[in-house]
Formats: sequence, structure tokens, C-alpha cells
Amino acid sequence: MSHNIHSSRYSDLPDLPLKPPTWMYKKKCKLIHFSYSLRNPTFQQGYHGIQPSFIIGTLHLKFPNRKPLKARKIEIYFKGSMSKANKKLFESTRNELDGEITELNLTFEFKIPKDSPSTVIPINSLKAQGEISYSIRAVITQRPLKFLNMEKPRCKMVEVRCPITRWSLPITATASRNNYESLNDTSPVMFTKSNKQVEGQITFGQSTFRNESLVMVPLKLVFHHSNTHIRSFASGRPHIKKICMQLKEYQRLKVKARYYMEKRSLISSEFPPSKLSSIPDAPDEFHMELKLDTSLADCKYPINSAAQTEMVDVWHKLKIKVCMNNAKDLTFEKKITLVNAICEEEAKRIVFGWPSLDPEWRYEDLTLE
Repeated sequence: MSHNIHSSRYSDLPDLPLKPPTWMYKKKCKLIHFSYSLRNPTFQQGYHGIQPSFIIGTLHLKFPNRKPLKARKIEIYFKGSMSKANKKLFESTRNELDGEITELNLTFEFKIPKDSPSTVIPINSLKAQGEISYSIRAVITQRPLKFLNMEKPRCKMVEVRCPITRWSLPITATASRNNYESLNDTSPVMFTKSNKQVEGQITFGQSTFRNESLVMVPLKLVFHHSNTHIRSFASGRPHIKKICMQLKEYQRLKVKARYYMEKRSLISSEFPPSKLSSIPDAPDEFHMELKLDTSLADCKYPINSAAQTEMVDVWHKLKIKVCMNNAKDLTFEKKITLVNAICEEEAKRIVFGWPSLDPEWRYEDLTLE
């Protein structure tokens, strides 16, 4: 695996780089910390899954002059693992210098293995089931203390989480060596539910959506009794109490011959019936564009993209519920796929920018199914 380490000084940097927040550290030390490369908010560089990508950052050590760090060896690891399955995805390491350190910056670079999946944050943090995690660990081996007659070297350790995102080409596009053309994700799918008062129709134009974007689904309502809904709206007591839209995430982890299943609610939105718009020349029909912004997820517990690996599967469901006052609620559920898709302009730049792509990869395979 390609990686290298070289030293630098703060004075050589034009600006202080961004660094991971405290909660991302698994093991920390006040005198040792990591930072990202300049003008980048993560360790990951490049669209992993589409082009060769790397983990790039800097390890900073700063100790007082009166008490320098007496290091025998410095090792930096880039690790990937899958919890509850006792499976190590990969591990990279590099040894460095030997001496007394007061201030030192070590810049590291690791190539991400091509088949590495995205980070998967477990739904149940206590059990940590279904986790695919990556981290960067620095292990500093110190010289033994002579006056204590210590033979075994002492160690300092700092470890920080390093989330990895696997990217896909745009949902409505495919790229190849010779062309770049649009295609449909899937044929539109319509769901119909009804009760004694109203019939509801939900149309899914696609089943794959881009993560951290708007999920839009059109809703159409047809009332069975003419003018009943009009009198109800006018009196302030509509038949419809509210319309809810909810996104759920499911995780399944395989351990030996057993499966563990977890689920959680990610984001939900409510829409008042007053937002329904009438359809011209159809007095009994109303429509509304339901929208759910997946970018509003908690940054500490972000939405995991869809994954299907040897040990962990991740998928999502969209639930839409029309809550009624005096009738049975209308409930719609649809399994969807959330992916980290780049925009079409960026896809064109990558596909036709030959130097940025791995020549061993087949361009015809860069198609999102």
C-alpha cells in the first residue's frame, strides 16, 4: 500500500489547517493531535468509488523545551474494521524517527483500498452492531526510564475516527469512455390507498435518491363526496388532520449463522392540510409536493448510505401517512436507496479528465444500478 511520511513546520504552512473535533477522538493527548490537509474538512481526498482516493493529514506533536518527548519510534496506522464480526478490513503502518522532540509535524498519506465500503455508524451504539469504521492511530514508543530500570518501552497513543465516503455517479446518468448520457433510475411506481372519505395516490418517480438532498414525492387526494371536503375546510374542521413523511434506516448484521436487525427513525416532517392545492377542473382532487431534507440529520449520527457487504446490509424506507379525523389513516411505505452521488457537472469533469482516473478501472463499470 502506498504511503509516505515527511516532517514540516507550522511556519512553513500558509494557514492553520482544520482539525477534527474533540468528539471524534477515541484516544487523545493534550500535546498530540491530528489535522486535515489545507482547505479540506476531512482526511479523505478524492471521490472514493469513482477515482483513486487517499487519506491525507498531519500529526502534530508539541512538547515543552524543558521536558521533550524522548521517542524511539513513531508509527502511524490507517485501520479499517467491522465490529461484531472480528474482521479486519485492512491496516497500514509506517515507522519514523528516533530522538528528542519538542515540536514536530508529520504529514501522512495512505491510499484507500478500492473495494473499501463507506463508514457505517451503528444504530445501537451500546451494542455497536453493524459498524464499519476507520481510524488513524499514532503510536509513539518512548525510551525506557533508566532510573527505574525499565526494560519495556513506554507508549503514547492517539487515535481519531476517519469516516470514509464511497461515491457514485449521478443517479440519472451513466459514464463511459466514449459518452456521457442520461438514463432513468427506474420506471415510476404508483401506490393507491383509500377509505370511506378519500383516495390517496403516491407516485415515486425513482427509488434511488442522493444523500443530503431533498426527497420529493407528489401526493394526490381524491375525495369521494363532492363538496364535503370544501365545507369541512371552510368550517375549520378538515377531514385530514395532518400529513406526515418519515425516513427510517435499517441495519442487518450477520455474525456466524445469526442475523441482528436494528432500525431507527432519521428525519420526519409534517404538512398541514391547508397546503393542499386544488386541481383545476377537478373540484374533488387536491395535490401536494411532499419534501424531506436529508441534509438535516445530526452531524454526529449522520445518515448511512445504502450498503450491501459480506457482514452488514443498510437500507432505508420512506413512510408517508395521511392522518384522518373520522376515517382510517392512509399509510404508504416504499423501500428506497440513498447513495452519495456527485453532481452531473463534477461527473463530466472526472470522466473526461483522464489524469484523475485510475487507468486500471473500466469506465463502463461506473454505472449506478
